[in-house]
Amino acid sequence: MGYKDFGLEDRLNVLVCGVYGLLLLQREKIGEKGKEVGRIVGEEIDILKKPLRAIGAILFYLLLLTNSLFYGIINCSFYPDWARMEKHIVHRGQWEGQNLPNSFESFRLYKTGLEADVILLNDGKTLAVAHTADFTPQGQPVNDDMFEQMTSPDNFAKIKVSKGEKQGGAAPFFTEYLAGCYDRGISATFEIRASKPEMALKTARRTVETVKEMRDAGTFKVQGKESPEFLEQMAIHSFSAEAITEAQHALEETGLSLKLGFTWLSSYEHASKNPIAATALRYYHEGDNWEQAGLKAAKDLGCNFVFFVEPSKMTAELVQEAHSLGLELYVFIRSNENTLELRKKLLDLKVDKLLY
Repeated sequence: MGYKDFGLEDRLNVLVCGVYGLLLLQREKIGEKGKEVGRIVGEEIDILKKPLRAIGAILFYLLLLTNSLFYGIINCSFYPDWARMEKHIVHRGQWEGQNLPNSFESFRLYKTGLEADVILLNDGKTLAVAHTADFTPQGQPVNDDMFEQMTSPDNFAKIKVSKGEKQGGAAPFFTEYLAGCYDRGISATFEIRASKPEMALKTARRTVETVKEMRDAGTFKVQGKESPEFLEQMAIHSFSAEAITEAQHALEETGLSLKLGFTWLSSYEHASKNPIAATALRYYHEGDNWEQAGLKAAKDLGCNFVFFVEPSKMTAELVQEAHSLGLELYVFIRSNENTLELRKKLLDLKVDKLLY
């Protein structure tokens, strides 16, 4: 795919990337030399007295701008969805080049939206950022129920994040992860994980309460001023209808305005086997369209967005219907399906966010 294949929107995005490229070059490539040029230009150029020096400075900046625009166009030619990165969320923080899930390493160099899993530890108060599939003590797999019962805050503090043979640093508590996102200006999305609906309900409430406690403690303030945009962009989603309902109640009680989303699994069979998703099957009746039942569930639960996990089922009509119901539509892309072509296709359908 090249520049000539772009539509009007993508061509405008190329221009944005070009300008962004200029900023990157100024920051990363010019360095101290650029600062010295700036000092010389600012202190010594006098257009009337030193025309040759002035012309040289103008040519220098024209060359820099041309190079930057070319840099942006080349990048966008290969990655046309770069210019729409605000629509992208990185699943469990595993961006390209960083495959340690739900980790502090997720923050390194990354500057857009991250998604992480939240689970309640056995003290009933402390939240951890973790997916049980990432922990295999003594080589044995751990499910959500075992993790909830076995893991105290003290034990969790000793856990290291790992992926295959690669090991990272300590696994983060929810408060640490959220503070890290705020510090780096990264929008945060959290999935409520639990072994059963009752635990999902408790985890969702505790998540909202913890955010409120952090806000009251001044965690989201800089020089005494709070940045409300960070919390307004923060999102919670779950397969569990009970979790979303309880989060809604907790938001009303605390006065927070976090975004809520309901995740609709790929099929009836898949949902019926998931202990916290099965209760939401009341929104589906035999003969109904599966995806439209998901829209109905998200709307009835008072969500801001619906999360689908089957990209092949997405259509322009489904997206339009979601929007007409006042819902944003998010789509999860599995790692073995994650291609530039698929991402561009979904964004062209006006899908609001991609998780991959």
